[in-house]
Amino acid sequence: MLPIRQSISPLKRPLRPRNTRQTFRTLIGPHHGYGNNYEKELLAQLKDIPRDASTLLIEESSPSEAEWSLLGNLFNNVMDLEVEPGWEGVLNDRGIPQHWPLKWLLFSGACGEVFQTHFVLERRVNHLILLLNSSLTFEGPTSKEICDEHDKAIARGDAEYFIMNSGRAEE
Repeated sequence: MLPIRQSISPLKRPLRPRNTRQTFRTLIGPHHGYGNNYEKELLAQLKDIPRDASTLLIEESSPSEAEWSLLGNLFNNVMDLEVEPGWEGVLNDRGIPQHWPLKWLLFSGACGEVFQTHFVLERRVNHLILLLNSSLTFEGPTSKEICDEHDKAIARGDAEYFIMNSGRAEE
């Protein structure tokens, strides 16, 4: 077995050359519903990306289920995928199209989420890169589910809600 210091590549080498990626910026994130111009706005954004693109970079927020579905219908040959969810840190990887031949998958900036994509859970991706993430798990509840359960426990009287502000509990 190799010592750890020999198996880590230096950080000065870029993960992926920037000029080879096709960029997609999410217009409507996973917390928004369907709007009147939803699909039209998204298609207008994607018109400049070739349909045979093998690499996609998704920035600013994770795609919603509807966006993943639309991306799956438009692109068939995505081998390299980068998802940078932005400041909200929502992963929402469940909808990644299963027919994509993914080989390289990077998630960066997700917090308190559970992996739900079959590419990760079934170990079907050759290279999985987790960059600047926090509290990601492969099973169990998400941070939101834990907070919701705690809120229900407070409502039942099984737990207390308090803020340490001036030394006393506040509702």
